[in-house]
Amino acid sequence: MCFQVDALTLCPTCDGEGCDACDYDGCVFKLWVKPGWTPSKVEVRRRVFLTVAAHTYEAGWPLFSDAWFDDQADKVVLSQCTSRPDLDEWWRENFKPHTGMWIHNHPERDRAQVLALRMRKLHGDGPLDFPDPKI
Repeated sequence: MCFQVDALTLCPTCDGEGCDACDYDGCVFKLWVKPGWTPSKVEVRRRVFLTVAAHTYEAGWPLFSDAWFDDQADKVVLSQCTSRPDLDEWWRENFKPHTGMWIHNHPERDRAQVLALRMRKLHGDGPLDFPDPKI
């Protein structure tokens, strides 16, 4: 079963600023993963963060370390179903774990930019190292 999680959509109630609906308190770490999430939801989150990581790296202001990117990129499960079949197909056809060059033709790069700027505002210049999600 796929969760209805739009890959790069912020909470519709607060637009990522924080509310009870999304349990967002301004900390990007809370956005990573929560205990009990399904593999599908963890995969969506991993792809979102990798998209932001690739975008910021290619733009010249990386928010994530190379080690974190490489580690998470190796864990991408391209066969995992998400609520966005269009992006699932895009990832299968374009994603390469050894490079971030795929970001240049990502269909939602503008949304990655919005999230990247929000992370940078909250946490300063990178690199950020997030814990490995445990599911």
